[in-house]
Amino acid sequence: MSPSNIGTSNNYGAEIELTAPLAYGFKLNSSFGVTRAIWGNVQFIDPATSEPISLKGRTAPFTPTYSGTLGLDWEQPVGAGLRIGARADSSFVGRSYWDPQDAASQNAYQLLNLGARIENDTFTVAAHVTNVTGTQYNSMYWSAVDVGTPYNFARIGRPRWFTVSATVRF
Repeated sequence: MSPSNIGTSNNYGAEIELTAPLAYGFKLNSSFGVTRAIWGNVQFIDPATSEPISLKGRTAPFTPTYSGTLGLDWEQPVGAGLRIGARADSSFVGRSYWDPQDAASQNAYQLLNLGARIENDTFTVAAHVTNVTGTQYNSMYWSAVDVGTPYNFARIGRPRWFTVSATVRF
């Protein structure tokens, strides 16, 4: 079965970004956006009931109500051509629906990531932790009714993840 357009929606949004150098080697970067995606007068067969329903006024799928990021970078020379640095960044994602009838949704969630590095012009050694708080969220969801199986399926978002890397430049 190929995807198809089930009807029109009215979409409105705005986004703002800000990057600012701060004192003592810090740099702030941020973004924030809001989106409103509302169905028009669309008739839809609800897979759960096999009955026609109007989607008018419901939220279009895969459209978080807001999303944003906030990051703080720091870098400092320490002598002999070496630099140390650190980064903390977070992302914020508002509630979104997975289906046209607004039956399944992902609640708002926040993620926090931390990293540190030491480097010069020849090498970089870095460590990074993704999803420091272990936030549980889904990046996709399919209800059993929608996919014709006895089970619901969800793609689980990235768990807490530790990485260490080394780079050598020739």
